Amino acid sequence: MPTHSRGVTNVRIRSSVVSGEGVAVQVEIGVLGAVSVTVDGEPVPMGSPLQRAVLAALALRCPNAVPSAELTTMLWGENPPASAKGNLQSYVASLRRVLEPRPVRNQPFTILLTMGAGYRLRLPADAVDAHRFTARADAGAALYTEGRYRAAAAEFKAALDCWRGTAFEDVPCPFARYQREWYAERRLDVLESWSAAKLHLGQHEEVVERLRRPVAEHPLRERLTTSLIEALTAGGRTAEARDLCERSESLLAGTLGGDFAVSRKRGKDPATGKKRAAPAQLPHDIGSFVGRAAELAALHRLANTDGSPRPSQGAVVLHGDGGSGKTALATRFGSQAAARFPDGQLYVDLRGVGPGQRPMASEDALARLLGALGVPAEKMPAGLEARSGHLRTLLADARVLLVLDNAATAAQVRPLLPGSDTCFAVVTSRNRLRGLSVAEGAAAVPVGVLGEREAIELLGAIAGEHRVEREPEAARVIVRACGLLALPVRIAAERAAMRPRHTLAELAAVLSVEDRRLDLLSAQDDHYTARAVFSWSYAALPPDAARVFRVLGVFPGESLSIEAIATMAGSDLDAARRAVRMLVSSHLLSERLPGRYRIHGLLRSYALERFESEETAAQRIRAARMLLDWYLQGIALAARLMPSGPLSREPIEQPPFSVPPPELHDHEAAIRWCEAESANFVQVILLAAKFGFRVHAWQIARFLVPFFPLRRGWRERADPPEVAVAGEVSGRHREVTAAGAWLLDDVVHAQSNVPI
Repeated sequence: MPTHSRGVTNVRIRSSVVSGEGVAVQVEIGVLGAVSVTVDGEPVPMGSPLQRAVLAALALRCPNAVPSAELTTMLWGENPPASAKGNLQSYVASLRRVLEPRPVRNQPFTILLTMGAGYRLRLPADAVDAHRFTARADAGAALYTEGRYRAAAAEFKAALDCWRGTAFEDVPCPFARYQREWYAERRLDVLESWSAAKLHLGQHEEVVERLRRPVAEHPLRERLTTSLIEALTAGGRTAEARDLCERSESLLAGTLGGDFAVSRKRGKDPATGKKRAAPAQLPHDIGSFVGRAAELAALHRLANTDGSPRPSQGAVVLHGDGGSGKTALATRFGSQAAARFPDGQLYVDLRGVGPGQRPMASEDALARLLGALGVPAEKMPAGLEARSGHLRTLLADARVLLVLDNAATAAQVRPLLPGSDTCFAVVTSRNRLRGLSVAEGAAAVPVGVLGEREAIELLGAIAGEHRVEREPEAARVIVRACGLLALPVRIAAERAAMRPRHTLAELAAVLSVEDRRLDLLSAQDDHYTARAVFSWSYAALPPDAARVFRVLGVFPGESLSIEAIATMAGSDLDAARRAVRMLVSSHLLSERLPGRYRIHGLLRSYALERFESEETAAQRIRAARMLLDWYLQGIALAARLMPSGPLSREPIEQPPFSVPPPELHDHEAAIRWCEAESANFVQVILLAAKFGFRVHAWQIARFLVPFFPLRRGWRERADPPEVAVAGEVSGRHREVTAAGAWLLDDVVHAQSNVPI
């Protein structure tokens, strides 16, 4: 594989995969220009425009899979032809021959794979020029923030060198237009950042040479024009700089009106020489932000922006589930409170969770904050303590808002907190960060799921309020399927907005299939999907907690006791409690009642995915068997402790048990246990039927009969689940038809004897 020059850095593209012949081949895909493929350094023909489009779409999502339905929409829009499915399969088959031109007979293809109902390129991300461009641009931005301008300029140049022309220039499909515009804007952003880094280094002639043509082509890109003006001024070409400045201001004033010099005010004005304005680093506020009135009020009160006494020590932790909208909440608060912090608003992503990344070191985060406050790289203090002290010194008399996003631990955040009462820090994390409350007196604001009304409002804000008003029940189904989490609701709403001719009921019907929800709740950017967000939290778990999380996906019930969780995981109670505490702290599990825990529906789907990909089918069956053993023993013991007739005392053959039973010593304990577990009984029987444990299914149902007459309000239930279970069991397995019918008769009999 050749080494490609990327500015001053040589980068070796690790795009090697093993072909069907068992031979390593080097594959590179280009979309920043005409779509191209090289195999072992040799270009290969790409075929029809739609075949190139399929490859481009898969390359954008590489190495993740793309569902066939989404590929179809990307290629043909909302109204694909009847032949779309067959054509897509044909294009994929042709691409496989392009990528692996000489596979061994009867050997499977190994680069372009079929994954469920979709396709995936089994290549590293850096095999695609668009991903290399983004990675180098992001690296440059990080270096620039730290004041390392020479290294930043090299990274920006490496990113720009990835381009060969107009992105996706030979792809005629709908998705390519949006991608083409996005990448074109990002390319100009990187060019502007490169220019700024070069100006810091005093290399103004290079800036002048490179910017003349882009400025002429994009006269309304004010930051680009400003960089050229500064470069001309620094090079002594003041007349040329003044002429360009006057022409630019005239054009901007005529096009945009009087308020056109926003970006120039952020840097040094070449004419006046005024110092730079205060840093304003907060991410863009989300226009479709809804709800969170209570949380916003709490933030304003804690920050003393509403005039009340400050109850905290200048910091607050926003903690909640992945995808609950913590960053959006912090950003909305920052935009509302910016005027109260005139010396600046600082922002840093601490990378507590994220795709393939480690949490940012506190020392590196301090370098970014100090660089944003004007400390040059050559004067940056060395070491954590020195940088932390310098930050506190700079902020001693300042009024600055710090947003420390995506924190991993309290220890990571502690050195970044200002010591001044005039500053305020908002920390977001999936963990509670109790250490900040104990040692620093930081307040905590939980960010839970949206209320149903808020979630529907968010759906309407994106998909269209008129559609929600027209189909209110479908809207409720959609937001409930999303678990009322802000990110999944937003993704579902975007899907609906892209399909204005489809009804919300159609989307609701698809989301009602639990096994498909995670696939459907995906976005064009794979870093921000429900599955990706959950994966970041999961990746941070220690092995024991990760194992407990996985087994929780096996059982679809409403909630589980700590004893049931320990049973499924095959661990002792103390180990299970430690793992559960970690899961609760990471917002992957919630404590519904003392000792009983609930996993969110979408998280349960993700847990099951992890179980199926990391453990064997035999391990999954074993986890289910142990849970069923535990419930069967508990229900049988409870039945024997109830004064309800001969059934509870009737000896029957029982399967061998793999776990100890629940501890039930008397009638009252049996009643309490059955009441606590009653919501799970139906799911337990269906789980037994699903895994083929027919004896467990009918015995559990049979032993439940003595419990039915003891439940108040039975007669008022329109569709008693135990009746449904009897039919479910008898309908699924011929071997237990008689037992199911027998149970149905007993349930009906028990129903008639319930006291009113």
